[in-house]
Amino acid sequence: MNQRKKAVLKILGICGFGFILALMFFLHANIRLSRDDFFYYPFLKHGMTEFFNRLKLHYQNTNGRLLVHSVCAAFLNYNLWAFRLFNIASILLFSWLLVNLFEQDVNRRASMFLTALSGFWLMGGFTAAEAVTWVSGSFNYILPALLLISYLYFLTNATNAKGYLLAFVLCLLSSVTTEITSALTLLLSVVLLFSSHKKNSLFPPFFLANMLAALAGFLFLVCSPGMHTRTAAVSSLAQEMKQMLIHFTTFSQMCWEPGGIGGMLIFSAISCGICAYKTLKRKLLSGTMFFIAAMAVLTNLGVVYSARCYIVFDLCYFAALIWFGVLLCRQGETKVLLAAICFAAAFAIMCASGIVGFRMLFLPAMCLLVIGLCALSLAQLSLGAISVGCAIMVVVSGVQVLCLAKINQKNAAVWDENQKTIERYDGGSLALQSVPDEFYFQGGVPVDNNFGHDYLAEFGIDDEVQSYAIEKQYYTAVDEQNAVVTDKVIRRYDDYYISFERLAEYLNEPHAWRYETSEIRHRGELYRFHYGAHSVLTSYVGGRSQKLSAPVRIVDSDLKISVLDANRLFHLNLTIK
Repeated sequence: MNQRKKAVLKILGICGFGFILALMFFLHANIRLSRDDFFYYPFLKHGMTEFFNRLKLHYQNTNGRLLVHSVCAAFLNYNLWAFRLFNIASILLFSWLLVNLFEQDVNRRASMFLTALSGFWLMGGFTAAEAVTWVSGSFNYILPALLLISYLYFLTNATNAKGYLLAFVLCLLSSVTTEITSALTLLLSVVLLFSSHKKNSLFPPFFLANMLAALAGFLFLVCSPGMHTRTAAVSSLAQEMKQMLIHFTTFSQMCWEPGGIGGMLIFSAISCGICAYKTLKRKLLSGTMFFIAAMAVLTNLGVVYSARCYIVFDLCYFAALIWFGVLLCRQGETKVLLAAICFAAAFAIMCASGIVGFRMLFLPAMCLLVIGLCALSLAQLSLGAISVGCAIMVVVSGVQVLCLAKINQKNAAVWDENQKTIERYDGGSLALQSVPDEFYFQGGVPVDNNFGHDYLAEFGIDDEVQSYAIEKQYYTAVDEQNAVVTDKVIRRYDDYYISFERLAEYLNEPHAWRYETSEIRHRGELYRFHYGAHSVLTSYVGGRSQKLSAPVRIVDSDLKISVLDANRLFHLNLTIK
Protein backbone atom coordinates (compact mmCIF):
# COMPACT_ATOMS: atom_id res chain seq x y z
CA MET A 1 0.00 0.00 0.00
CA ASN A 2 1.45 3.36 -1.01
CA GLN A 3 2.08 6.20 1.40
CA ARG A 4 -0.81 8.30 0.12
CA LYS A 5 -3.37 5.57 0.84
CA LYS A 6 -1.83 5.00 4.27
CA ALA A 7 -2.15 8.72 5.04
CA VAL A 8 -5.81 8.72 3.95
CA LEU A 9 -6.55 5.66 6.09
CA LYS A 10 -4.80 7.30 9.03
CA ILE A 11 -6.93 10.45 8.71
CA LEU A 12 -10.10 8.36 8.38
CA GLY A 13 -9.06 6.34 11.43
CA ILE A 14 -8.56 9.47 13.50
CA CYS A 15 -11.97 10.75 12.38
CA GLY A 16 -13.57 7.42 13.27
CA PHE A 17 -11.95 7.43 16.70
CA GLY A 18 -13.04 11.03 17.30
CA PHE A 19 -16.59 10.13 16.22
CA ILE A 20 -16.87 7.21 18.66
CA LEU A 21 -15.16 9.17 21.47
CA ALA A 22 -17.50 12.15 21.02
CA LEU A 23 -20.53 9.88 21.16
CA MET A 24 -19.15 8.21 24.30
CA PHE A 25 -18.83 11.62 25.97
CA PHE A 26 -22.38 12.51 24.88
CA LEU A 27 -23.67 9.23 26.32
CA HIS A 28 -21.79 9.62 29.61
CA ALA A 29 -22.87 13.26 30.00
CA ASN A 30 -26.43 11.95 30.38
CA ILE A 31 -25.66 9.25 32.94
CA ARG A 32 -27.41 9.74 36.28
CA LEU A 33 -27.80 7.70 39.46
CA SER A 34 -29.89 4.60 38.92
CA ARG A 35 -31.18 1.67 40.98
CA ASP A 36 -28.36 0.35 43.23
CA ASP A 37 -26.55 3.70 43.01
CA PHE A 38 -29.11 5.12 45.44
CA PHE A 39 -28.33 2.28 47.86
CA TYR A 40 -24.55 2.81 47.80
CA TYR A 41 -24.72 6.60 47.72
CA PRO A 42 -24.96 7.06 51.55
CA PHE A 43 -22.24 4.48 52.41
CA LEU A 44 -19.46 7.05 52.90
CA LYS A 45 -21.61 9.97 54.03
CA HIS A 46 -21.31 9.31 57.77
CA GLY A 47 -17.71 8.31 58.42
CA MET A 48 -15.63 5.18 58.05
CA THR A 49 -17.27 3.32 60.94
CA GLU A 50 -20.68 3.55 59.30
CA PHE A 51 -19.07 2.62 55.97
CA PHE A 52 -17.56 -0.61 57.32
CA ASN A 53 -20.77 -1.48 59.15
CA ARG A 54 -22.73 -1.15 55.89
CA LEU A 55 -20.16 -3.28 54.04
CA LYS A 56 -20.40 -5.93 56.74
CA LEU A 57 -24.19 -6.05 56.50
CA HIS A 58 -23.93 -6.18 52.72
CA TYR A 59 -21.51 -9.13 52.91
CA GLN A 60 -23.81 -10.95 55.29
CA ASN A 61 -27.09 -10.30 53.49
CA THR A 62 -26.41 -9.64 49.79
CA ASN A 63 -23.08 -10.81 48.32
CA GLY A 64 -19.32 -10.66 48.82
CA ARG A 65 -18.48 -7.96 46.26
CA LEU A 66 -16.84 -5.68 48.81
CA LEU A 67 -14.16 -4.34 46.47
CA VAL A 68 -16.41 -3.17 43.62
CA HIS A 69 -19.03 -1.77 45.97
CA SER A 70 -16.42 0.12 47.99
CA VAL A 71 -15.07 1.72 44.81
CA CYS A 72 -18.63 2.41 43.68
CA ALA A 73 -19.48 4.15 46.98
CA ALA A 74 -16.31 6.23 46.75
CA PHE A 75 -17.11 7.50 43.25
CA LEU A 76 -20.72 8.25 44.21
CA ASN A 77 -19.43 10.73 46.79
CA TYR A 78 -17.87 12.92 44.11
CA ASN A 79 -19.14 14.75 41.08
CA LEU A 80 -20.49 12.25 38.55
CA TRP A 81 -17.96 13.49 36.01
CA ALA A 82 -15.27 11.64 38.00
CA PHE A 83 -17.08 8.39 37.25
CA ARG A 84 -17.87 9.38 33.66
CA LEU A 85 -14.22 10.09 32.83
CA PHE A 86 -13.08 6.96 34.67
CA ASN A 87 -15.60 4.83 32.76
CA ILE A 88 -14.54 6.24 29.37
CA ALA A 89 -10.87 5.71 30.27
CA SER A 90 -11.63 2.13 31.35
CA ILE A 91 -13.29 1.31 28.02
CA LEU A 92 -10.38 2.85 26.09
CA LEU A 93 -7.80 1.01 28.19
CA PHE A 94 -9.70 -2.26 27.87
CA SER A 95 -9.70 -1.93 24.06
CA TRP A 96 -6.01 -1.00 23.99
CA LEU A 97 -5.02 -3.99 26.15
CA LEU A 98 -6.97 -6.36 23.92
CA VAL A 99 -5.20 -5.14 20.80
CA ASN A 100 -1.77 -5.35 22.39
CA LEU A 101 -2.49 -8.89 23.54
CA PHE A 102 -3.47 -10.23 20.13
CA GLU A 103 -1.98 -8.02 17.40
CA GLN A 104 1.75 -8.39 16.91
CA ASP A 105 2.01 -6.15 13.83
CA VAL A 106 2.62 -2.60 15.08
CA ASN A 107 1.43 -1.12 11.78
CA ARG A 108 -2.02 -2.71 12.19
CA ARG A 109 -2.59 -1.88 15.86
CA ALA A 110 -4.24 1.49 15.24
CA SER A 111 -6.88 -0.07 12.97
CA MET A 112 -7.35 -2.99 15.35
CA PHE A 113 -7.71 -0.61 18.29
CA LEU A 114 -10.55 1.22 16.54
CA THR A 115 -12.06 -2.18 15.67
CA ALA A 116 -11.87 -3.22 19.33
CA LEU A 117 -13.34 0.08 20.55
CA SER A 118 -16.24 0.00 18.10
CA GLY A 119 -16.64 -3.75 18.71
CA PHE A 120 -17.11 -3.05 22.42
CA TRP A 121 -20.35 -1.21 21.58
CA LEU A 122 -21.70 -3.98 19.37
CA MET A 123 -23.38 -5.52 22.40
CA GLY A 124 -27.11 -4.82 22.29
CA GLY A 125 -28.85 -1.87 23.88
CA PHE A 126 -30.20 -3.78 26.87
CA THR A 127 -26.81 -5.30 27.68
CA ALA A 128 -24.92 -2.02 27.31
CA ALA A 129 -27.56 -0.18 29.30
CA GLU A 130 -27.39 -2.59 32.24
CA ALA A 131 -23.62 -3.04 32.32
CA VAL A 132 -22.19 0.31 31.20
CA THR A 133 -24.41 3.35 31.63
CA TRP A 134 -24.79 3.54 35.41
CA VAL A 135 -22.24 3.64 38.20
CA SER A 136 -22.98 0.34 39.99
CA GLY A 137 -23.34 -1.50 36.69
CA SER A 138 -20.00 -0.28 35.42
CA PHE A 139 -18.09 -1.25 38.57
CA ASN A 140 -19.74 -4.68 38.63
CA TYR A 141 -18.99 -5.47 34.98
CA ILE A 142 -16.50 -3.15 33.21
CA LEU A 143 -14.05 -2.88 36.13
CA PRO A 144 -13.83 -6.68 36.69
CA ALA A 145 -13.35 -7.27 32.94
CA LEU A 146 -10.62 -4.60 32.87
CA LEU A 147 -8.82 -6.17 35.85
CA LEU A 148 -9.02 -9.61 34.27
CA ILE A 149 -7.61 -8.53 30.90
CA SER A 150 -4.94 -6.44 32.70
CA TYR A 151 -3.91 -9.54 34.63
CA LEU A 152 -3.49 -11.50 31.40
CA TYR A 153 -1.65 -8.66 29.68
CA PHE A 154 0.91 -8.04 32.43
CA LEU A 155 1.41 -11.75 33.04
CA THR A 156 2.02 -12.33 29.32
CA ASN A 157 4.49 -9.45 29.15
CA ALA A 158 6.21 -10.00 32.52
CA THR A 159 9.97 -10.52 32.23
CA ASN A 160 11.08 -10.28 35.84
CA ALA A 161 9.90 -10.67 39.42
CA LYS A 162 8.40 -7.16 39.55
CA GLY A 163 6.28 -7.86 36.50
CA TYR A 164 5.02 -11.13 37.97
CA LEU A 165 4.31 -9.41 41.29
CA LEU A 166 2.13 -6.83 39.51
CA ALA A 167 0.32 -9.67 37.72
CA PHE A 168 -0.26 -11.34 41.11
CA VAL A 169 -1.84 -8.19 42.53
CA LEU A 170 -4.11 -7.87 39.50
CA CYS A 171 -5.05 -11.55 39.78
CA LEU A 172 -6.03 -11.07 43.42
CA LEU A 173 -8.08 -7.95 42.66
CA SER A 174 -9.81 -9.63 39.71
CA SER A 175 -10.72 -12.65 41.84
CA VAL A 176 -12.60 -10.59 44.45
CA THR A 177 -14.74 -8.53 42.08
CA THR A 178 -17.74 -10.58 40.89
CA GLU A 179 -18.57 -14.28 40.89
CA ILE A 180 -18.25 -14.87 37.13
CA THR A 181 -15.02 -12.87 36.81
CA SER A 182 -13.60 -14.63 39.87
CA ALA A 183 -14.39 -18.04 38.38
CA LEU A 184 -12.79 -17.07 35.05
CA THR A 185 -9.71 -15.72 36.87
CA LEU A 186 -9.38 -19.04 38.70
CA LEU A 187 -9.86 -21.00 35.47
CA LEU A 188 -7.22 -18.97 33.63
CA SER A 189 -4.79 -19.21 36.58
CA VAL A 190 -5.10 -23.00 36.63
CA VAL A 191 -4.49 -23.22 32.87
CA LEU A 192 -1.51 -20.86 33.07
CA LEU A 193 -0.07 -22.83 36.00
CA PHE A 194 -0.06 -26.06 34.00
CA SER A 195 1.45 -24.32 30.99
CA SER A 196 4.12 -22.50 33.03
CA HIS A 197 6.72 -25.18 32.25
CA LYS A 198 7.34 -23.25 29.04
CA LYS A 199 8.55 -20.30 31.11
CA ASN A 200 11.84 -19.82 32.87
CA SER A 201 12.09 -22.31 35.75
CA LEU A 202 12.36 -19.38 38.18
CA PHE A 203 8.75 -18.33 37.68
CA PRO A 204 6.36 -21.33 38.15
CA PRO A 205 5.99 -20.42 41.88
CA PHE A 206 4.40 -17.14 40.73
CA PHE A 207 1.83 -19.09 38.71
CA LEU A 208 1.07 -21.24 41.74
CA ALA A 209 0.70 -18.09 43.86
CA ASN A 210 -1.69 -16.66 41.27
CA MET A 211 -3.82 -19.79 41.36
CA LEU A 212 -3.97 -19.78 45.17
CA ALA A 213 -4.85 -16.07 45.20
CA ALA A 214 -7.60 -16.65 42.63
CA LEU A 215 -8.92 -19.60 44.65
CA ALA A 216 -8.95 -17.53 47.85
CA GLY A 217 -10.82 -14.70 46.12
CA PHE A 218 -13.32 -17.12 44.59
CA LEU A 219 -14.04 -18.75 47.95
CA PHE A 220 -14.37 -15.32 49.60
CA LEU A 221 -17.15 -14.47 47.15
CA VAL A 222 -19.06 -17.73 46.84
CA CYS A 223 -18.88 -18.59 50.54
CA SER A 224 -20.22 -15.24 51.74
CA PRO A 225 -23.37 -15.45 53.90
CA GLY A 226 -25.11 -13.14 51.44
CA MET A 227 -24.47 -15.54 48.58
CA HIS A 228 -25.86 -18.39 50.67
CA THR A 229 -29.00 -16.33 51.32
CA ARG A 230 -29.48 -15.64 47.60
CA THR A 231 -29.13 -19.31 46.64
CA ALA A 232 -31.05 -20.79 49.59
CA ALA A 233 -34.24 -21.06 47.52
CA VAL A 234 -32.74 -23.99 45.57
CA SER A 235 -33.24 -26.98 47.88
CA SER A 236 -32.21 -29.97 45.75
CA LEU A 237 -30.00 -30.99 42.85
CA ALA A 238 -33.04 -31.73 40.69
CA GLN A 239 -34.41 -28.25 41.35
CA GLU A 240 -31.00 -26.75 40.56
CA MET A 241 -30.82 -28.60 37.25
CA LYS A 242 -34.34 -27.51 36.33
CA GLN A 243 -33.50 -23.90 37.15
CA MET A 244 -30.34 -24.09 35.03
CA LEU A 245 -32.31 -25.39 32.05
CA ILE A 246 -34.90 -22.62 32.48
CA HIS A 247 -32.17 -19.99 32.68
CA PHE A 248 -30.39 -21.49 29.66
CA THR A 249 -33.58 -21.07 27.63
CA THR A 250 -34.05 -17.50 28.85
CA PHE A 251 -30.43 -16.49 28.28
CA SER A 252 -30.51 -18.04 24.81
CA GLN A 253 -33.55 -15.91 24.03
CA MET A 254 -31.79 -12.82 25.39
CA CYS A 255 -28.62 -13.53 23.36
CA TRP A 256 -30.27 -13.83 19.98
CA GLU A 257 -33.10 -11.31 20.20
CA PRO A 258 -32.64 -7.53 19.71
CA GLY A 259 -30.99 -5.86 22.68
CA GLY A 260 -28.89 -8.90 23.61
CA ILE A 261 -25.44 -9.58 22.17
CA GLY A 262 -26.40 -10.18 18.54
CA GLY A 263 -23.80 -7.70 17.27
CA MET A 264 -21.04 -9.55 19.12
CA LEU A 265 -22.28 -12.89 17.76
CA ILE A 266 -22.21 -11.56 14.20
CA PHE A 267 -18.76 -9.95 14.56
CA SER A 268 -17.09 -12.97 16.18
CA ALA A 269 -18.72 -15.49 13.80
CA ILE A 270 -17.70 -13.54 10.68
CA SER A 271 -14.15 -13.08 12.00
CA CYS A 272 -13.85 -16.79 12.81
CA GLY A 273 -15.33 -17.68 9.41
CA ILE A 274 -12.74 -15.55 7.60
CA CYS A 275 -9.90 -17.01 9.67
CA ALA A 276 -11.14 -20.59 9.19
CA TYR A 277 -11.28 -20.10 5.42
CA LYS A 278 -8.12 -18.04 4.93
CA THR A 279 -5.77 -19.44 7.58
CA LEU A 280 -7.04 -22.96 8.39
CA LYS A 281 -8.44 -23.76 4.91
CA ARG A 282 -11.52 -25.33 6.55
CA LYS A 283 -14.49 -24.63 4.32
CA LEU A 284 -17.04 -26.54 6.43
CA LEU A 285 -16.06 -24.68 9.61
CA SER A 286 -16.03 -21.38 7.73
CA GLY A 287 -19.48 -22.07 6.31
CA THR A 288 -20.77 -22.97 9.77
CA MET A 289 -19.52 -19.67 11.17
CA PHE A 290 -21.09 -17.65 8.37
CA PHE A 291 -24.36 -19.58 8.82
CA ILE A 292 -24.38 -18.65 12.53
CA ALA A 293 -23.74 -15.00 11.64
CA ALA A 294 -26.64 -15.09 9.17
CA MET A 295 -28.94 -16.61 11.81
CA ALA A 296 -27.95 -13.86 14.26
CA VAL A 297 -28.99 -11.29 11.65
CA LEU A 298 -32.35 -13.03 11.13
CA THR A 299 -33.09 -13.33 14.86
CA ASN A 300 -32.32 -9.66 15.42
CA LEU A 301 -34.59 -8.74 12.52
CA GLY A 302 -37.37 -10.82 14.04
CA VAL A 303 -37.57 -13.26 11.11
CA VAL A 304 -36.60 -16.16 13.41
CA TYR A 305 -38.04 -16.04 16.94
CA SER A 306 -38.27 -19.65 18.14
CA ALA A 307 -36.78 -20.57 21.53
CA ARG A 308 -35.91 -23.98 20.12
CA CYS A 309 -33.91 -22.30 17.35
CA TYR A 310 -32.12 -20.11 19.89
CA ILE A 311 -31.04 -23.19 21.86
CA VAL A 312 -29.87 -25.01 18.71
CA PHE A 313 -27.94 -21.93 17.56
CA ASP A 314 -26.28 -21.64 20.98
CA LEU A 315 -25.18 -25.27 21.04
CA CYS A 316 -23.94 -25.09 17.44
CA TYR A 317 -21.95 -21.95 18.19
CA PHE A 318 -20.42 -23.44 21.36
CA ALA A 319 -19.33 -26.51 19.37
CA ALA A 320 -18.03 -24.45 16.42
CA LEU A 321 -15.97 -22.20 18.71
CA ILE A 322 -14.40 -25.16 20.48
CA TRP A 323 -13.69 -26.83 17.10
CA PHE A 324 -12.13 -23.61 15.81
CA GLY A 325 -10.09 -23.20 18.99
CA VAL A 326 -8.78 -26.77 18.90
CA LEU A 327 -7.67 -26.43 15.28
CA LEU A 328 -5.78 -23.23 16.13
CA CYS A 329 -4.34 -24.86 19.25
CA ARG A 330 -2.78 -27.56 17.06
CA GLN A 331 -0.94 -24.77 15.26
CA GLY A 332 0.33 -23.30 18.54
CA GLU A 333 -2.32 -20.57 19.05
CA THR A 334 -4.14 -21.18 22.34
CA LYS A 335 -5.86 -17.85 22.97
CA VAL A 336 -9.03 -18.58 20.96
CA LEU A 337 -9.59 -21.96 22.63
CA LEU A 338 -9.05 -20.40 26.04
CA ALA A 339 -11.51 -17.57 25.26
CA ALA A 340 -14.05 -20.10 23.93
CA ILE A 341 -13.77 -22.12 27.14
CA CYS A 342 -14.22 -18.92 29.16
CA PHE A 343 -17.28 -18.07 27.07
CA ALA A 344 -18.84 -21.48 27.76
CA ALA A 345 -17.87 -21.32 31.45
CA ALA A 346 -19.36 -17.83 31.87
CA PHE A 347 -22.58 -18.99 30.23
CA ALA A 348 -22.75 -22.03 32.53
CA ILE A 349 -22.21 -19.87 35.63
CA MET A 350 -24.92 -17.49 34.43
CA CYS A 351 -27.37 -20.39 34.14
CA ALA A 352 -26.47 -21.60 37.64
CA SER A 353 -26.95 -18.11 39.08
CA GLY A 354 -30.22 -17.14 40.71
CA ILE A 355 -30.37 -13.86 38.75
CA VAL A 356 -31.36 -13.45 35.11
CA GLY A 357 -30.62 -10.12 33.45
CA PHE A 358 -29.07 -8.66 30.31
CA ARG A 359 -26.12 -7.38 32.34
CA MET A 360 -25.06 -11.01 32.86
CA LEU A 361 -24.32 -11.23 29.13
CA PHE A 362 -21.53 -8.64 29.39
CA LEU A 363 -18.64 -11.02 30.12
CA PRO A 364 -19.71 -13.58 27.48
CA ALA A 365 -19.91 -10.64 25.05
CA MET A 366 -16.34 -9.63 25.96
CA CYS A 367 -15.19 -13.23 25.38
CA LEU A 368 -16.74 -13.05 21.90
CA LEU A 369 -14.96 -9.74 21.30
CA VAL A 370 -11.65 -11.37 22.28
CA ILE A 371 -12.33 -14.31 19.94
CA GLY A 372 -13.27 -12.01 17.07
CA LEU A 373 -10.19 -9.80 17.46
CA CYS A 374 -7.85 -12.76 17.77
CA ALA A 375 -9.38 -14.42 14.68
CA LEU A 376 -9.01 -11.19 12.69
CA SER A 377 -5.38 -10.89 13.75
CA LEU A 378 -4.65 -14.49 12.72
CA ALA A 379 -6.43 -14.07 9.38
CA GLN A 380 -3.71 -11.58 8.36
CA LEU A 381 -6.07 -9.47 6.28
CA SER A 382 -4.68 -6.52 4.39
CA LEU A 383 -4.75 -3.11 6.04
CA GLY A 384 -7.31 -1.97 3.48
CA ALA A 385 -9.67 -4.88 4.23
CA ILE A 386 -9.40 -4.28 7.97
CA SER A 387 -10.09 -0.57 7.41
CA VAL A 388 -13.28 -1.31 5.43
CA GLY A 389 -14.56 -3.66 8.12
CA CYS A 390 -13.58 -1.18 10.81
CA ALA A 391 -15.50 1.61 9.03
CA ILE A 392 -18.64 -0.53 8.97
CA MET A 393 -18.28 -1.32 12.67
CA VAL A 394 -17.72 2.35 13.53
CA VAL A 395 -20.98 3.30 11.80
CA VAL A 396 -22.99 0.47 13.41
CA SER A 397 -21.60 1.02 16.90
CA GLY A 398 -21.95 4.78 16.48
CA VAL A 399 -25.67 4.38 15.81
CA GLN A 400 -25.93 2.14 18.87
CA VAL A 401 -24.19 4.63 21.17
CA LEU A 402 -26.23 7.50 19.73
CA CYS A 403 -29.49 5.65 20.41
CA LEU A 404 -28.43 4.99 23.99
CA ALA A 405 -27.34 8.60 24.45
CA LYS A 406 -30.58 10.10 23.08
CA ILE A 407 -32.78 7.91 25.27
CA ASN A 408 -30.60 8.60 28.31
CA GLN A 409 -30.84 12.30 27.51
CA LYS A 410 -34.62 12.14 27.83
CA ASN A 411 -34.35 10.13 31.03
CA ALA A 412 -31.72 12.49 32.46
CA ALA A 413 -34.04 15.49 31.95
CA VAL A 414 -36.73 13.78 34.01
CA TRP A 415 -34.18 12.68 36.62
CA ASP A 416 -32.98 16.29 36.99
CA GLU A 417 -36.57 17.47 37.49
CA ASN A 418 -37.03 14.85 40.21
CA GLN A 419 -33.85 15.99 41.92
CA LYS A 420 -35.12 19.58 41.91
CA THR A 421 -38.42 18.35 43.38
CA ILE A 422 -36.52 16.70 46.23
CA GLU A 423 -34.43 19.80 46.88
CA ARG A 424 -37.57 22.01 46.90
CA TYR A 425 -39.58 19.62 49.10
CA ASP A 426 -41.41 21.39 51.96
CA GLY A 427 -43.78 18.73 53.32
CA GLY A 428 -46.40 16.15 52.34
CA SER A 429 -45.91 13.22 49.99
CA LEU A 430 -43.16 13.31 47.41
CA ALA A 431 -44.37 12.73 43.83
CA LEU A 432 -41.63 11.92 41.33
CA GLN A 433 -42.11 11.70 37.58
CA SER A 434 -41.52 8.41 35.73
CA VAL A 435 -38.70 8.34 33.18
CA PRO A 436 -39.61 7.64 29.54
CA ASP A 437 -37.69 4.34 29.63
CA GLU A 438 -36.84 2.61 32.87
CA PHE A 439 -35.17 -0.55 31.67
CA TYR A 440 -35.51 -0.30 27.92
CA PHE A 441 -32.08 1.20 27.17
CA GLN A 442 -31.62 1.84 30.89
CA GLY A 443 -31.92 5.32 32.32
CA GLY A 444 -32.52 6.81 35.76
CA VAL A 445 -35.25 5.05 37.74
CA PRO A 446 -37.15 7.52 39.94
CA VAL A 447 -39.32 5.20 42.00
CA ASP A 448 -39.65 4.85 45.75
CA ASN A 449 -37.11 2.03 46.12
CA ASN A 450 -34.43 4.06 44.28
CA PHE A 451 -35.07 7.67 45.25
CA GLY A 452 -35.60 5.90 48.56
CA HIS A 453 -35.37 6.50 52.28
CA ASP A 454 -31.56 6.51 52.68
CA TYR A 455 -31.10 8.82 49.71
CA LEU A 456 -33.88 11.18 50.81
CA ALA A 457 -32.44 11.33 54.31
CA GLU A 458 -29.33 12.98 52.86
CA PHE A 459 -31.58 15.90 51.88
CA GLY A 460 -33.22 16.15 55.30
CA ILE A 461 -36.43 14.38 54.24
CA ASP A 462 -37.95 12.17 56.91
CA ASP A 463 -37.91 8.40 56.37
CA GLU A 464 -41.70 8.25 56.76
CA VAL A 465 -42.33 10.40 53.71
CA GLN A 466 -43.95 8.42 50.92
CA SER A 467 -42.04 8.66 47.65
CA TYR A 468 -43.70 7.43 44.49
CA ALA A 469 -43.44 7.81 40.73
CA ILE A 470 -46.14 9.25 38.52
CA GLU A 471 -46.77 9.19 34.79
CA LYS A 472 -47.31 12.37 32.84
CA GLN A 473 -50.46 10.75 31.47
CA TYR A 474 -52.34 7.53 32.17
CA TYR A 475 -54.90 5.84 29.95
CA THR A 476 -57.83 3.57 30.77
CA ALA A 477 -58.34 0.07 29.34
CA VAL A 478 -61.91 -1.24 29.06
CA ASP A 479 -63.18 -4.63 27.93
CA GLU A 480 -65.91 -5.39 25.40
CA GLN A 481 -68.59 -4.84 28.10
CA ASN A 482 -67.10 -1.37 28.67
CA ALA A 483 -65.98 -2.40 32.16
CA VAL A 484 -62.79 -0.75 33.38
CA VAL A 485 -59.88 -3.19 33.49
CA THR A 486 -57.31 -0.65 34.71
CA ASP A 487 -56.82 3.10 34.64
CA LYS A 488 -53.01 2.81 34.78
CA VAL A 489 -52.24 2.07 31.13
CA ILE A 490 -49.13 3.90 29.88
CA ARG A 491 -47.95 4.81 26.39
CA ARG A 492 -44.48 4.17 25.01
CA TYR A 493 -43.53 4.78 21.37
CA ASP A 494 -47.12 4.53 20.06
CA ASP A 495 -47.80 1.32 22.04
CA TYR A 496 -50.08 1.10 25.08
CA TYR A 497 -48.87 -1.05 28.00
CA ILE A 498 -50.72 -2.85 30.80
CA SER A 499 -49.11 -4.49 33.83
CA PHE A 500 -48.99 -8.28 34.05
CA GLU A 501 -50.27 -8.14 37.61
CA ARG A 502 -53.44 -6.30 36.61
CA LEU A 503 -53.84 -8.48 33.52
CA ALA A 504 -53.63 -11.66 35.63
CA GLU A 505 -56.25 -10.25 38.04
CA TYR A 506 -58.60 -9.56 35.16
CA LEU A 507 -58.05 -13.05 33.71
CA ASN A 508 -58.43 -14.55 37.20
CA GLU A 509 -55.28 -16.55 36.57
CA PRO A 510 -52.22 -17.17 38.78
CA HIS A 511 -49.31 -14.80 38.24
CA ALA A 512 -45.70 -15.24 39.37
CA TRP A 513 -43.00 -12.57 39.19
CA ARG A 514 -39.26 -13.04 39.82
CA TYR A 515 -36.65 -10.42 39.05
CA GLU A 516 -37.52 -9.40 35.50
CA THR A 517 -39.70 -12.38 34.50
CA SER A 518 -43.47 -12.77 34.71
CA GLU A 519 -45.40 -16.04 34.35
CA ILE A 520 -49.11 -16.35 33.67
CA ARG A 521 -51.03 -19.60 33.25
CA HIS A 522 -54.03 -19.19 30.98
CA ARG A 523 -56.32 -22.05 30.02
CA GLY A 524 -53.73 -24.54 31.18
CA GLU A 525 -50.85 -23.07 29.16
CA LEU A 526 -47.81 -21.34 30.63
CA TYR A 527 -46.69 -17.96 29.26
CA ARG A 528 -43.22 -16.71 30.30
CA PHE A 529 -42.27 -13.07 29.66
CA HIS A 530 -38.87 -11.51 30.30
CA TYR A 531 -38.27 -7.79 30.07
CA GLY A 532 -36.89 -6.72 26.73
CA ALA A 533 -38.16 -9.91 25.08
CA HIS A 534 -39.62 -9.76 21.58
CA SER A 535 -41.25 -13.19 21.93
CA VAL A 536 -43.10 -15.10 24.65
CA LEU A 537 -42.12 -18.61 25.71
CA THR A 538 -44.88 -21.16 26.35
CA SER A 539 -42.85 -23.57 28.48
CA TYR A 540 -39.96 -23.53 30.92
CA VAL A 541 -37.45 -25.16 28.57
CA GLY A 542 -37.65 -24.75 24.79
CA GLY A 543 -41.27 -25.03 23.79
CA ARG A 544 -43.33 -23.04 21.36
CA SER A 545 -42.66 -19.32 20.97
CA GLN A 546 -44.92 -16.52 19.81
CA LYS A 547 -43.66 -13.22 18.44
CA LEU A 548 -44.59 -9.99 20.23
CA SER A 549 -45.41 -6.78 18.39
CA ALA A 550 -43.56 -4.70 21.02
CA PRO A 551 -40.90 -5.58 23.62
CA VAL A 552 -41.82 -6.31 27.23
CA ARG A 553 -41.01 -3.29 29.41
CA ILE A 554 -40.52 -2.41 33.05
CA VAL A 555 -41.93 0.92 34.20
CA ASP A 556 -41.94 1.95 37.87
CA SER A 557 -40.50 -1.50 38.68
CA ASP A 558 -43.58 -3.13 37.16
CA LEU A 559 -43.38 -5.52 34.20
CA LYS A 560 -45.74 -4.54 31.38
CA ILE A 561 -46.96 -5.95 28.05
CA SER A 562 -48.49 -4.07 25.13
CA VAL A 563 -52.28 -4.13 25.06
CA LEU A 564 -52.14 -5.32 21.46
CA ASP A 565 -50.14 -8.42 22.46
CA ALA A 566 -52.35 -9.05 25.49
CA ASN A 567 -55.44 -9.03 23.25
CA ARG A 568 -53.88 -11.46 20.78
CA LEU A 569 -52.31 -13.89 23.26
CA PHE A 570 -55.21 -14.09 25.71
CA HIS A 571 -58.07 -13.61 23.22
CA LEU A 572 -59.25 -10.34 24.73
CA ASN A 573 -60.78 -7.22 23.25
CA LEU A 574 -59.36 -4.44 25.40
CA THR A 575 -59.63 -0.89 24.07
CA ILE A 576 -58.00 2.32 25.28
CA LYS A 577 -59.75 5.48 26.36
